[in-house]
Amino acid sequence: MARTSMRHATAAPDPLVPLERTMPHSVLVAFGFRCNLACTFCMVEDVLGQRPGTDLATFRAFARDPQHTRGIRQIVLSGGEATLEPELLEYIAIARSIPSVEHVRIQTNATRLGSGALLDELIAAGADEFFVSVHGADEPTMAAITQRPGAFAAVLAGLEAIAASSARLYTNTCTVQQNYRQLTDIVRLIAPLRPAGMDFWNLWPRVDHTAMRQQMVPVAELQPYLLGALDACADARIAATVKWFPRCLLGRHANCQDDSQPTTLIDRDYWEAVPSYACLWAGVCDHARTGCSGLSHAYIETFGWEEATLRPQRHEASAPATTVAAAPDGALQAWAATLDLGVGAALLDWRIASVARHQAGVRWLLTQNQQQFAVDVRPRDDRQPAWRRTAQFDVTHGQIPDAVRQDATQVLPVFLARIELATTLPL
Repeated sequence: MARTSMRHATAAPDPLVPLERTMPHSVLVAFGFRCNLACTFCMVEDVLGQRPGTDLATFRAFARDPQHTRGIRQIVLSGGEATLEPELLEYIAIARSIPSVEHVRIQTNATRLGSGALLDELIAAGADEFFVSVHGADEPTMAAITQRPGAFAAVLAGLEAIAASSARLYTNTCTVQQNYRQLTDIVRLIAPLRPAGMDFWNLWPRVDHTAMRQQMVPVAELQPYLLGALDACADARIAATVKWFPRCLLGRHANCQDDSQPTTLIDRDYWEAVPSYACLWAGVCDHARTGCSGLSHAYIETFGWEEATLRPQRHEASAPATTVAAAPDGALQAWAATLDLGVGAALLDWRIASVARHQAGVRWLLTQNQQQFAVDVRPRDDRQPAWRRTAQFDVTHGQIPDAVRQDATQVLPVFLARIELATTLPL
């Protein structure tokens, strides 16, 4: 899930629940961390059964605060499997109580929506969008991924019921080793149901362990299958979205890439495991400035930087020969160099591999041998968490590999001392 520059906190009867302002018009409310499936790549497997998420009292307090709800047009109800939440109808009612809300979306595997009255009850309560996880085109693949025989038939029944209802259907497929060759087949399976959109999320390794990394697909192998699925979506006139796959490898479908996520109402601890992303070409690629995250650190540690595969987009390369204005990145690199924080600069045993604009600030990638971590600097905002604050900036850093944690704790103060010499960011 992408992180951004504005964070607020909503006071509830219980602890503060951070609210990341990642999108101005959409808020995801996470609760009920339980699920009736056991997907092998689950993004929240570490919290299932471990925490309740955003309770009704907290959500109600948020919904009553005009400062937080101003401009919100969509509420997304999510967690583990949202339809297992006994109070789901009340969550929908609270969402609909926000005057500006136009759509209430439920993220679900749809296994409980194909029979019985639940779907009708949810729609009657105010849910008008369903975002359904579809991770295989047949029973064997779905059973292997969800570890639940019969899941394919149950999901398909739910999809068909939603398609026959007044609600809008959206789907999401996480691309992993077990299903990436089926991406076009999944589109062909869903297309007759006329979905309003289909998402394809490259594996997001929030829970990073060996088994998770074994499910990652090298981008060069995934690319032709993903492009085939996007071609199929285009032929069927289905809006497609791609997340966490390098934009430079999407060709004519580059406009489908969008790594943004809804503003999320969730407890603070959730963010501790959010994966970090980087790209070797971030300092010279236009896509890095327009929302492409690059590759996850887990991917880089497994397959490398993919420098021969990625194709950075350089605006200046296609500019007329008479253009003399300095490229924006040139100004950024020159500014970083004045602080002795430019590409190649040494900080103890670490070196700076890249400097790039990142969301509302600047990101440095520090490397040592084959280890790396990111340091972000953004304009100071006392409402958001930060590792350190200067008079002008908030400084945060990404996940630090255990093998170099001690070295990193020594190099971070060096970085901080240098960035304190700056008074503004060249944004």
